[in-house]
Amino acid sequence: MTTEAVGQALLKALIQETSDQGVTALESEAVNRLGASLLLSPPETFDVVSKLESEGWVETHWGGRVAVTPSGQEHILGKSAAVQNIHLGDGAIYIGEKVHISSGVAVGAQAIAVNIQVDELLQDLRSLRSKLDPHGERLVQELVDEVTAIKKELQQPIPEKPTLWNRIGKAKALIRDLASIGQSVEVLGPVVIKAGKWLAHLSTLLG
Repeated sequence: MTTEAVGQALLKALIQETSDQGVTALESEAVNRLGASLLLSPPETFDVVSKLESEGWVETHWGGRVAVTPSGQEHILGKSAAVQNIHLGDGAIYIGEKVHISSGVAVGAQAIAVNIQVDELLQDLRSLRSKLDPHGERLVQELVDEVTAIKKELQQPIPEKPTLWNRIGKAKALIRDLASIGQSVEVLGPVVIKAGKWLAHLSTLLG
Protein backbone atom coordinates (compact mmCIF):
# COMPACT_ATOMS: atom_id res chain seq x y z
CA MET A 1 0.00 0.00 0.00
CA THR A 2 1.04 3.58 -0.56
CA THR A 3 1.83 5.81 2.42
CA GLU A 4 -1.49 7.59 1.96
CA ALA A 5 -3.40 4.30 1.81
CA VAL A 6 -1.71 3.11 5.00
CA GLY A 7 -2.69 6.34 6.73
CA GLN A 8 -6.30 5.96 5.62
CA ALA A 9 -6.37 2.33 6.78
CA LEU A 10 -4.97 3.23 10.19
CA LEU A 11 -7.39 6.15 10.58
CA LYS A 12 -10.31 3.87 9.76
CA ALA A 13 -9.02 1.28 12.26
CA LEU A 14 -8.68 3.98 14.94
CA ILE A 15 -12.28 5.10 14.40
CA GLN A 16 -13.60 1.53 14.57
CA GLU A 17 -11.58 0.63 17.66
CA THR A 18 -12.57 3.84 19.47
CA SER A 19 -16.22 3.12 18.71
CA ASP A 20 -16.01 -0.55 19.72
CA GLN A 21 -14.28 0.29 23.01
CA GLY A 22 -16.57 3.22 23.78
CA VAL A 23 -13.64 5.48 24.64
CA THR A 24 -12.55 8.97 23.62
CA ALA A 25 -8.92 8.05 22.92
CA LEU A 26 -6.79 4.93 22.52
CA GLU A 27 -3.71 4.13 24.55
CA SER A 28 -0.42 3.87 22.67
CA GLU A 29 -0.40 0.08 23.08
CA ALA A 30 -3.75 -0.20 21.32
CA VAL A 31 -2.57 2.13 18.55
CA ASN A 32 0.59 0.06 18.05
CA ARG A 33 -1.53 -3.10 17.93
CA LEU A 34 -3.63 -1.60 15.16
CA GLY A 35 -0.45 -0.56 13.39
CA ALA A 36 0.88 -4.11 13.67
CA SER A 37 -2.29 -5.39 11.97
CA LEU A 38 -1.20 -3.25 9.00
CA LEU A 39 2.33 -4.69 9.20
CA LEU A 40 3.74 -1.51 10.73
CA SER A 41 6.41 -1.43 13.41
CA PRO A 42 5.85 0.89 16.42
CA PRO A 43 8.16 3.56 14.94
CA GLU A 44 6.35 3.33 11.59
CA THR A 45 2.99 3.57 13.38
CA PHE A 46 4.24 6.68 15.19
CA ASP A 47 5.21 8.24 11.85
CA VAL A 48 1.78 7.50 10.35
CA VAL A 49 0.01 8.95 13.41
CA SER A 50 2.20 12.05 13.18
CA LYS A 51 1.18 12.45 9.54
CA LEU A 52 -2.50 12.05 10.45
CA GLU A 53 -2.08 14.65 13.17
CA SER A 54 -0.51 17.11 10.73
CA GLU A 55 -3.62 16.68 8.55
CA GLY A 56 -5.83 17.47 11.54
CA TRP A 57 -7.44 14.03 11.56
CA VAL A 58 -6.16 12.87 14.95
CA GLU A 59 -4.91 14.47 18.15
CA THR A 60 -2.23 13.07 20.41
CA HIS A 61 -2.39 13.46 24.16
CA TRP A 62 -0.15 12.98 27.16
CA GLY A 63 1.08 9.40 27.50
CA GLY A 64 0.81 8.69 23.78
CA ARG A 65 -2.99 8.46 23.65
CA VAL A 66 -4.55 9.13 20.26
CA ALA A 67 -8.03 10.55 19.57
CA VAL A 68 -9.69 10.89 16.18
CA THR A 69 -10.98 14.42 15.52
CA PRO A 70 -14.40 15.22 14.02
CA SER A 71 -12.54 16.14 10.81
CA GLY A 72 -10.93 12.71 10.77
CA GLN A 73 -14.26 11.00 11.27
CA GLU A 74 -15.85 13.09 8.53
CA HIS A 75 -12.97 12.28 6.20
CA ILE A 76 -13.56 8.53 6.60
CA LEU A 77 -17.27 8.30 7.40
CA GLY A 78 -18.68 11.22 5.47
CA LYS A 79 -20.23 14.38 6.84
CA SER A 80 -23.60 12.84 7.71
CA ALA A 81 -22.06 10.13 9.88
CA ALA A 82 -19.39 12.21 11.56
CA VAL A 83 -19.76 13.55 15.07
CA GLN A 84 -21.13 17.04 15.38
CA ASN A 85 -20.10 19.41 18.15
CA ILE A 86 -22.68 19.14 20.91
CA HIS A 87 -22.89 20.31 24.49
CA LEU A 88 -24.35 18.28 27.30
CA GLY A 89 -25.06 19.83 30.69
CA ASP A 90 -23.34 18.91 33.93
CA GLY A 91 -24.04 15.31 34.87
CA ALA A 92 -25.67 14.57 31.51
CA ILE A 93 -25.73 11.08 30.07
CA TYR A 94 -25.61 10.61 26.31
CA ILE A 95 -26.85 7.37 24.77
CA GLY A 96 -26.59 6.38 21.12
CA GLU A 97 -25.89 3.69 18.57
CA LYS A 98 -22.20 3.29 17.70
CA VAL A 99 -21.48 6.79 18.96
CA HIS A 100 -18.07 8.30 18.21
CA ILE A 101 -17.01 10.56 21.08
CA SER A 102 -13.86 12.61 20.63
CA SER A 103 -12.17 15.75 21.84
CA GLY A 104 -14.31 17.71 19.39
CA VAL A 105 -17.38 17.04 21.51
CA ALA A 106 -17.94 19.42 24.43
CA VAL A 107 -19.56 17.73 27.40
CA GLY A 108 -20.26 18.92 30.91
CA ALA A 109 -18.47 17.81 34.05
CA GLN A 110 -19.09 14.15 34.90
CA ALA A 111 -20.98 13.60 31.65
CA ILE A 112 -21.25 9.95 30.63
CA ALA A 113 -21.26 8.54 27.09
CA VAL A 114 -23.06 5.21 26.88
CA ASN A 115 -22.16 3.44 23.65
CA ILE A 116 -24.68 0.63 23.59
CA GLN A 117 -27.16 -0.87 21.16
CA VAL A 118 -30.14 -0.94 23.48
CA ASP A 119 -32.70 -1.30 20.68
CA GLU A 120 -30.98 -4.48 19.54
CA LEU A 121 -31.13 -5.83 23.10
CA LEU A 122 -34.84 -5.01 23.34
CA GLN A 123 -35.50 -6.75 20.03
CA ASP A 124 -33.69 -9.87 21.23
CA LEU A 125 -35.67 -9.88 24.46
CA ARG A 126 -39.00 -9.51 22.68
CA SER A 127 -38.15 -12.37 20.33
CA LEU A 128 -37.75 -14.63 23.38
CA ARG A 129 -41.33 -14.32 24.56
CA SER A 130 -42.86 -16.80 22.10
CA LYS A 131 -40.24 -19.41 23.02
CA LEU A 132 -40.96 -19.52 26.76
CA ASP A 133 -43.70 -20.80 29.04
CA PRO A 134 -46.14 -18.25 30.51
CA HIS A 135 -43.97 -17.64 33.58
CA GLY A 136 -40.84 -17.08 31.50
CA GLU A 137 -42.77 -14.89 29.07
CA ARG A 138 -43.97 -12.69 31.95
CA LEU A 139 -40.43 -12.30 33.31
CA VAL A 140 -39.09 -11.32 29.88
CA GLN A 141 -41.86 -8.77 29.41
CA GLU A 142 -41.08 -7.24 32.80
CA LEU A 143 -37.40 -7.07 31.81
CA VAL A 144 -38.35 -5.39 28.52
CA ASP A 145 -40.37 -2.85 30.49
CA GLU A 146 -37.43 -2.10 32.82
CA VAL A 147 -34.89 -1.78 29.99
CA THR A 148 -37.28 0.50 28.09
CA ALA A 149 -37.73 2.65 31.20
CA ILE A 150 -33.94 2.83 31.65
CA LYS A 151 -33.52 3.90 28.03
CA LYS A 152 -36.14 6.64 28.40
CA GLU A 153 -34.53 7.92 31.60
CA LEU A 154 -31.11 8.00 29.95
CA GLN A 155 -32.52 10.16 27.17
CA GLN A 156 -33.73 12.83 29.58
CA PRO A 157 -31.74 16.11 29.64
CA ILE A 158 -30.68 15.34 33.21
CA PRO A 159 -31.39 11.70 34.09
CA GLU A 160 -32.19 10.88 37.71
CA LYS A 161 -29.48 8.52 38.91
CA PRO A 162 -31.54 7.18 41.86
CA THR A 163 -34.26 6.23 39.38
CA LEU A 164 -31.71 4.56 37.14
CA TRP A 165 -30.21 2.59 40.03
CA ASN A 166 -33.68 1.44 41.09
CA ARG A 167 -34.50 0.28 37.55
CA ILE A 168 -31.13 -1.41 37.14
CA GLY A 169 -31.67 -3.30 40.42
CA LYS A 170 -35.06 -4.54 39.27
CA ALA A 171 -33.68 -5.57 35.88
CA LYS A 172 -30.83 -7.52 37.49
CA ALA A 173 -33.31 -9.33 39.76
CA LEU A 174 -35.37 -10.30 36.71
CA ILE A 175 -32.27 -11.65 34.98
CA ARG A 176 -31.52 -13.80 38.04
CA ASP A 177 -35.11 -15.09 37.96
CA LEU A 178 -34.83 -15.89 34.26
CA ALA A 179 -31.58 -17.78 34.83
CA SER A 180 -33.29 -19.97 37.44
CA ILE A 181 -36.49 -20.99 35.66
CA GLY A 182 -34.92 -23.98 33.92
CA GLN A 183 -35.67 -22.99 30.35
CA SER A 184 -33.38 -24.08 27.53
CA VAL A 185 -29.89 -22.62 27.86
CA GLU A 186 -29.71 -22.28 24.07
CA VAL A 187 -32.82 -20.10 24.12
CA LEU A 188 -32.11 -17.94 27.14
CA GLY A 189 -28.35 -17.99 27.51
CA PRO A 190 -27.10 -15.53 24.84
CA VAL A 191 -29.78 -12.91 25.49
CA VAL A 192 -29.54 -13.13 29.27
CA ILE A 193 -25.75 -12.77 29.06
CA LYS A 194 -26.11 -9.75 26.74
CA ALA A 195 -28.60 -8.09 29.08
CA GLY A 196 -26.38 -8.77 32.09
CA LYS A 197 -23.34 -7.28 30.36
CA TRP A 198 -25.32 -4.21 29.32
CA LEU A 199 -26.50 -3.60 32.88
CA ALA A 200 -23.01 -4.20 34.29
CA HIS A 201 -21.52 -1.76 31.78
CA LEU A 202 -24.13 0.85 32.58
CA SER A 203 -23.61 0.39 36.34
CA THR A 204 -19.88 0.94 35.89
CA LEU A 205 -20.45 4.15 33.91
CA LEU A 206 -22.89 5.49 36.48
CA GLY A 207 -20.32 4.81 39.20
